[in-house]
Amino acid sequence: MLPPLPAIYWWAAGPLAFDDLRCWLVLGVILVWSVRLTANWIYAFPGFPHEDWRYPLLREGKGALEPLVDLFGIHLIPTWQVFLGMTPVYLAVTRAEEDVGWIDAVAVVIGLGAEALDRAYAEPGQSGGRTAGAAVAAPVTIDDHAYCDGS
Repeated sequence: MLPPLPAIYWWAAGPLAFDDLRCWLVLGVILVWSVRLTANWIYAFPGFPHEDWRYPLLREGKGALEPLVDLFGIHLIPTWQVFLGMTPVYLAVTRAEEDVGWIDAVAVVIGLGAEALDRAYAEPGQSGGRTAGAAVAAPVTIDDHAYCDGS
């Protein structure tokens, strides 16, 4: 639930007023995403021994490079992607060049639409759920380990 925090900080430290509509729209979309993501984690987290099924696949067969794969592929690159994704947020909550317009409406529709789709097609056991008739991902067996293929 970290992305709302820098967004709020940038807004508070920047020149835009508390009643700026664009800032509220951006923060609203981010909060919907972060609350859903955190709720999924709280609901489905089996405990500290649990590891995302993709992490062993990234490390498998890497030998001496496994610590680097772990550092970059599991920690640094995903963190970089989140902060890179926050770049438009920084611009939206610190710049007041134009009034709210059609591009803001499109951004809100895409952001909330993505959350609605994620909720509609969530994996069983997560908040949300699959719609009637939606396919359930079959596990894939690799080296005697079963993994969900994510489809």
